[in-house]
Amino acid sequence: MAIPDLAPFLLAVTETNPCGDNLEYDSQFLYLEKVIEGKPEVQYGDTVMQATAPDWRQVEALAIELLVRSRDLRIVAHLTQALLAQYSFSGFAVGLALLEGLLERYWHVVHPQLDSQDDNDPTTRLNTLLFLINEDLLRDVRNAPLLVSKTQGTLSLRDLEYALGELPLPPDMAPASLALIESQLSQMTEAISAIEKILGSIAHISQIVIGQVGVVRSIDFSPLLKILKCAHDFFSKRLNPNASRQATAALAQDSECDSFVNDLKTPRCAITTQEDVVATIDRICAYYEIREPSSPVALLLRRAQRLVGKDFIEILQDLVPDALHQAKQISGID
Repeated sequence: MAIPDLAPFLLAVTETNPCGDNLEYDSQFLYLEKVIEGKPEVQYGDTVMQATAPDWRQVEALAIELLVRSRDLRIVAHLTQALLAQYSFSGFAVGLALLEGLLERYWHVVHPQLDSQDDNDPTTRLNTLLFLINEDLLRDVRNAPLLVSKTQGTLSLRDLEYALGELPLPPDMAPASLALIESQLSQMTEAISAIEKILGSIAHISQIVIGQVGVVRSIDFSPLLKILKCAHDFFSKRLNPNASRQATAALAQDSECDSFVNDLKTPRCAITTQEDVVATIDRICAYYEIREPSSPVALLLRRAQRLVGKDFIEILQDLVPDALHQAKQISGID
């Protein structure tokens, strides 16, 4: 099976209605919502029927059909889960890239839309994005294979976390050793590349959301970032220097923090406009959100970023609104 090409869904549905109609009550949308639930555990007397996962191939097909008519983050969320389940990290990266692109291009019109009757409240949209830190998705990320080998079997992020002591080991389980995982690194290049792309997409999604709703209302993606960063750090430290340099050069195009490092080495990093200032702060924040998600530096930089282009009075109003009246009196401003 090949990962579907989702690039066409970054284009507008029509010129006058770029994100199409809201299909929330469409029969096909409702059917997708039912299929994504799978089958829950059922007990008949002493007989227990185990829960079954969704039919991910069916979820993928339904979601793609719906996306032809509507650019809807709820549909993309279901599709992204299906791609992760079927194609591991490469599929997850493709789904997140679509999510990232729709948020960037169509924030004001993508479904679910902002609540125009409540000052464009984004709650429904933000709730949709919470799937990225949902326990089910975090479990699927941990279980996604880094490698499927006839000789070594399947190695997942969960196996890596067990080997590193990041997760408590279940009773009577013998985990894969670090030596075994290290010996298979050359077979994991596709997964390593995909994880780099995923980290870049999550960082950019976080930037977009913070830019639109502010830090306080934004989503903390650290539960997902922590899992992925564990793998990223492990791979980065163990790749030999030559392979590491080649991987960094190839992956920098898809990673905000790596592209920032590359830009610093070239003349085009010169800051000559306010737009350059904003873009540079974005990239610095991407570094902290990926490499040091617990650091407050990104939050402080976002606060400073909002001040770009404002005059003294506007900055004072943003930072110290209580002092605004006194400043106007001193400066003779009415």
